[in-house]
Amino acid sequence: MSEFNEVVLGHVGDRSVTLGDLLVRIKATNNEGIIDQTVDAVVVRKCAEEMGISVSEEELQNAADEFRRKAGLVAATETNEWLESKGLTVDDFEKWMEDDLFRLKLRKEVCTEEKLRKLFTEHLLGFEKARIAVIVLDDEGVASELADQLEEGEAEFPVLAEKYSTHKETAQKSGYWGRVSRDALPGPVELAVFADDVPEIVGPVAAEEKFYLIRILEPKKADLDDPVTRKTCTDLVFEDFLKEKATGFGIKLSV
Repeated sequence: MSEFNEVVLGHVGDRSVTLGDLLVRIKATNNEGIIDQTVDAVVVRKCAEEMGISVSEEELQNAADEFRRKAGLVAATETNEWLESKGLTVDDFEKWMEDDLFRLKLRKEVCTEEKLRKLFTEHLLGFEKARIAVIVLDDEGVASELADQLEEGEAEFPVLAEKYSTHKETAQKSGYWGRVSRDALPGPVELAVFADDVPEIVGPVAAEEKFYLIRILEPKKADLDDPVTRKTCTDLVFEDFLKEKATGFGIKLSV
């Protein structure tokens, strides 16, 4: 496929985006967002070059071995058959692995703890989560009656959730919803759950023609060490970095 590497589709700064780059991505990723992925891979390589990031033969071999292990490609013949089914050569496969390694190493270099904490602090409200259980009802009168029972200690929240809640997914788990972010909740419920000094039992709260009784199992908090939050911050920092670099390089495509 070396001849395709001579066909230039565009440029990222002074680095060419070739037909060979595009064909590797088409074969490996089933065509989804293929132009953007191809340009993105070239941006990553150019950034890696500028920052002195390289991929060793050992790293490339380890990545290929790990990929084969996860794909269940134990024998060399199985790997060759898989490559053939995808229309990939060994060189194509190695370039694909190399692209992934460049991305991982660049991401690690760019997404420093300082940058993650800066973004986390600037968007703190968006990262807050609370752990809750809910009882969702269609009738305000019933909701008020159940709220009174909970306040007087005449009933237990999990029992009432299983018996009365119309929210089937949580009712099956005794009302347990789990850790939720602000955007996962209807507006009035969000305001109630994420209020300061919120009591253990909140409601009834009217939202979207339903009435919510909410049990606060863990009040709002934002934690960068939460794996989901850290990954989100890392994704955002890296995405912003690549966008800024791509703009600086200047991208011109002929397709």
